[in-house]
Amino acid sequence: MLTQPQVTSLQQHPTPFYAYDLEHLRKTLDAAKNASSPFKYHVHYAFKANVDLKVLAAVREYGFGADCVSGNEVKRAVETGFKSNHIVFAGVGKNDDEIRYALNQDIFCFNCESLPEMEEPLPPVVRAPKSMFIWKDMLPLELLAHEPPLHVVRFQAPVA
Repeated sequence: MLTQPQVTSLQQHPTPFYAYDLEHLRKTLDAAKNASSPFKYHVHYAFKANVDLKVLAAVREYGFGADCVSGNEVKRAVETGFKSNHIVFAGVGKNDDEIRYALNQDIFCFNCESLPEMEEPLPPVVRAPKSMFIWKDMLPLELLAHEPPLHVVRFQAPVA
């Protein structure tokens, strides 16, 4: 944590001004890694929380993945060295270019939030990444017999 003299010196900067305690971040990342490792969980950092380059570098160094909700976040994850098989792309309102870019990066998981995301001109199901999340109530029966077969389809019931 910051000392009082550090806080005082930082107050001289114009706002908005952001200071990050990377030592505290690393302690938090250590705790997350230690808590998840026994269960073989793979932790993903939500890019919407902060895309500062030093923060992302620390997260990446711990082997965590990137949880992205926009095409720009996917690009930032790729550009900052996150492994493509550690990138998840979710979020409503994805446009065709964002979907195309993400799938061309061979990301780990594409969360399909609406039926148009599975339709032409982009058939993401045909080029499905290692896994794909599809809301249970929007799964067309023809997907169950899709050719080529989907690698993994995850279902989640809608929250009532």
